[in-house]
Formats: sequence, structure tokens, C-alpha cells
Amino acid sequence: MRHAKQKTTAILLILCIVCGICLHRSAGLLEAAEEEMQTSAISPLESLVGGDGQYAAGNQYGVVYSIDNTVIAQEFVYDGKTKYCAAEGYSSIIGCEGSGGLIYSLRQTLLSNASEINKTAHRGNSVVTTLHSKGMKTANNILSAFDEECEASITLVIREGAVLVAAGNNSYSPEAFFHPNDYDDLYIDYSASVNSVGSSVKPILDRMYLLHNDEYEKDDRIGSKNFVDFSYIRLDDGSVIHNHDHYVPSCYEGSTEEDPSLFWRHCTLSEALQWSSNVFHILHAERLGFTNAQTYLNEMTGIQRPIITEINKLDAVTCQKDRLPWFFFGQDFECSPVRMCHLFNHITGGIFTQPFYVAQVIQPDGTLLYEANSTARSEYRIKVKTEDDILIEAMADTFESYVSEAVSKKYDRRVLAKSGTAQNADGTQDRVMMVSVLSEDRETVLASACFAINKTETDYTNRYMVEQLLMVLHAADIF
Repeated sequence: MRHAKQKTTAILLILCIVCGICLHRSAGLLEAAEEEMQTSAISPLESLVGGDGQYAAGNQYGVVYSIDNTVIAQEFVYDGKTKYCAAEGYSSIIGCEGSGGLIYSLRQTLLSNASEINKTAHRGNSVVTTLHSKGMKTANNILSAFDEECEASITLVIREGAVLVAAGNNSYSPEAFFHPNDYDDLYIDYSASVNSVGSSVKPILDRMYLLHNDEYEKDDRIGSKNFVDFSYIRLDDGSVIHNHDHYVPSCYEGSTEEDPSLFWRHCTLSEALQWSSNVFHILHAERLGFTNAQTYLNEMTGIQRPIITEINKLDAVTCQKDRLPWFFFGQDFECSPVRMCHLFNHITGGIFTQPFYVAQVIQPDGTLLYEANSTARSEYRIKVKTEDDILIEAMADTFESYVSEAVSKKYDRRVLAKSGTAQNADGTQDRVMMVSVLSEDRETVLASACFAINKTETDYTNRYMVEQLLMVLHAADIF
């Protein structure tokens, strides 16, 4: 069977959902009062899918919907066999019966036999996911241009934690599920897979540095115009880490007397992000103490713990002590796109909400059995006043440095961005673009998106990557 990528033609049956949910209503339902959630707590959905285990393999599967009322899983017949699996464009995230993805993870719900209506109808419960069909379609169209040599994904998470887009260039037509051994990446969700994120992590680090700004000398504080950035730094073990522009003297104000090849310049936070200075961020971590800085980062974000969702596990972000200098400029910062979106929502909005994929569970007679309720973790709350926050302004400056003046004016400093590049040992690179969107009054963050292109030999420009994410954000009704 040929490699059936997302553009393979398939006829899908599109149904209307029983209870007419829409994105805007769902987002509103997720705005719950802030409450502390212990890591050992069992959510209502976890109780439903893992509780008494009353499900029947002989039942018909419930329906899987997108948040905007599109059926995204159904029975497909191929070569005389029938399987319940993802519709085209959703293979890596929705999966197939008996194997992987949401269908397998939520089989106890989709085949539920717990209530009398399930038994009478011989059908499990339906699941309304948080996935946005128009956003997914736009992302899949963009990703269809990437060949199999690289791993490309587009991810979008709103501030309440709902994952609206989780698309990869390994999206297959339903026929692939009938020959799963022919595909190495059939059940790999690139949006939940860990890769190096490069300099895109720097705003996350800067938020941590800001929280500990009083531990620096006056000229070293974030916000100072007197901080001195260098073209490279030599570590105690003799290793050298340099800025990308270290070989361009015109980017600096002068050279040091001790080493004419070591250039220096004054550097603000905005300039550090636009120039993507590695040394700026390493020096701020070094002056806190690398181990202390790692502890502070974990205290702010909880990144050293995995995040368990209804359908997957988002791996913890860790680093060995001897690699911390590389961690603090992004080369060794390895994180999944979903978790990066979650982190950007956190550092720009101040609220820590756990990512999730299920908005509702509905019984065969239309009874609402479960509805998602976003829960904020109070121990990770950050005080962020977005309208005059120095990091928000620096990220807005960085977005404007990536795009044309016309695009910059269109969004009126509502869009924040940071790119990243990490070099791989085989000569390829991992490219990441992060974009966050503020509300019209710039008082809160609405959503964050990630475009990741891993193991690529091609240099993709920041402008190209930002423009693709803006298309997805518009398609998913964020603007």
C-alpha cells in the first residue's frame, strides 16, 4: 500500500452534534474559579474512563466530534475489513481501535456499557474533543508540503488549556490503519513528542529571571540598559558558547583589551530576544547559579514533572548538571510543542492550566455526562500585568522584527513571538516558532501556537513560520 499522506482523497460523513456546542461557548465553560489541584487528584473524566470498567467490546463506538461539530472518527471499510478509526487529517491524534490515540485511550468511554441507555442502544458514549476542524484542516494543508525526511507539526492551545490543533506531517488516510506495520510513525503524535526547542525557550527563562530580579546587581537586572552582552562565553571546563552573530564585529560596540576577538555590547531584554543572544541568557543563569536557576525554573513552571492528559503523557523537562549552560540558551531544552504552548500561555498570562483534549462526554440519548472545567494551579500563579509588562513588550518587538510593517500594524502589538533553532549531530536542525496572541485590550493572553520542523536540512525563515501560524490562528477563530 502506498504512503497515504493527508491529501489522499476520502469521502467523510459529516454529522451535526447532538447538543450544538461551539468553540466560543466551550471556551466560556472552561473559565472556572481558580482552585488548587493536587497532582494525585482524579479528575471527573479520569473517573469516567478508568472507574468501574463497564464497557462492552460488542457495543458500537460512540461518535468522536471536533469542537466545531465535525465527525472526526468513524467506521471505515477496506479490503473487506472494518475498523473504527480517525478520519483523514487526524490519524496521529485520534488513532484507531485496539491500537493508539484518543480512540484507544478512551475506549472505556466510547464502548461504555455502564448505564441502561448504553445497554439498550448497544452503543458507547460520544466524545466531543477540543480539536477545531478548520484549524486542523489549515494546519494539515500547510504540513502537507513537508516530506517524510523531517518531522513537522503545528500545535495550538488556548489559555484555558484546550488543545485546538495538534497536527503533524505524518497524517495518514484511514486505509493506513489496515496495514499499520507499513508505517513507523502511524501512532506518533509530533505535537506531544519531545525535541530541542532552541532559542524559543528564552522568554520562559526571562520570566524566571524577572521573578528573581532582586538577586542581581543593578546593571545585571532584566530591564537594565547597562547590561553588557558578549559575543561568546568560555565555561570553566574550557567549552565555548557563542552568539549567532559572534563573528560580525558591526553587531557589537567594541572588543575587549584582553581578547580582541571577544566583542561586547550593551543589551536590553528586547534586543536580547531579537538578537537571540545566547550569552545574555547564560550569564543571567550563571549569576543566579546554574543549579539555583534550574530550581527556580521548576518552581515557576513545574517542568520537571510530566503532565498527564486524558490521552497522553507530556514528558518532564530535565537536564544533567554538566549540560545546564546549554540548557539555558535552548540547545539542550527538550520539550513537546503542546507543553511549549502551555508554557507560553503561562508566562504571558500568569495562569497555569493543564492541557486537555476532551470537552464533553455525551450518552447515546443526548444526556451530558461530563463537561471539561479548566483548573488553574495556584502554586504556579505568576503576577503578569500584560499591558505594561517588560517581557510582553519585548516579545511584541520580536514579532515585529519578524514580519513586514503592514503585518505589524494589522495586529497592533497583540502578537508575541520567539523563534528557535537547535543543531543536531547529523547536521540537520530543529526549528521552532512560538506565537502568543493577546486579547484586543491586551489584558490577557488568548492562545499560544507552535510550529516545529525537526530534523530538517532547509532553512525556514522566521517570517514564513509566523505567517503560517497566523493562518492557523485565524482559521481556529482566535482572531
